[in-house]
Amino acid sequence: MNKNLLYMFLLLIITSCGGGGGSDEPKPEPKENVAPTAPSAVGGQKQTCLSVRPTLKWNKSTDKNNDKLTYKVNFGASKDAMEVQANSLTTNQYTFSQDLLKSTKYYWEVIVSDGEFDVSGGIWEIATVGDPVKNTIPSTPVLKTPYGTVTDINVEFLWDEVVDDGTVTYTLFVKDEQNNKNQFELNSTTYTYSNMPRGEWSWWVIAKDADGNASQSATIQLLLK
Repeated sequence: MNKNLLYMFLLLIITSCGGGGGSDEPKPEPKENVAPTAPSAVGGQKQTCLSVRPTLKWNKSTDKNNDKLTYKVNFGASKDAMEVQANSLTTNQYTFSQDLLKSTKYYWEVIVSDGEFDVSGGIWEIATVGDPVKNTIPSTPVLKTPYGTVTDINVEFLWDEVVDDGTVTYTLFVKDEQNNKNQFELNSTTYTYSNMPRGEWSWWVIAKDADGNASQSATIQLLLK
């Protein structure tokens, strides 16, 4: 056989057997991200509130991709002049820390985000009465530290004092990556977790008054290296 023909014949065999190292198998398509469902107001789109320091509540959104969802609350006395009242909430409620005006109509909106899509539930109305009842719901706890990455195994948790018309106690929840939950009952807004195991954690705080009314903070992620 001619040397050139023999060379071409061997090259054809090597190529057909995958000698080139390539693969003709199709690569799987990336999973398409789907927007979460829109939140809806608990109690309806128009509400009358007996308290001047109300709790806004909405139904949780769902997400087909099981993405982590956060909520933003816009609020104001006009539909065209709403401002961000709270952001990055992981709970489906928000309690005001200051009194609203009596006999006043307000507008509010909840926007859910999966990190890519932001979905609004629409603009809703809430009105206060002229003779409000005494407020008994603590304001939403605002967490301060720690967050992100820390290295000291003696971790100090700190949050702002809530506003309420009576005595308030706090419950600090600290959960590890295996969903093991630690719970600490406190009378102050700080707690030091000594010799905390290294790993990924999440934490949040619930404020509770003497009547059993409670409000919950957002949840913060923490990495102890």
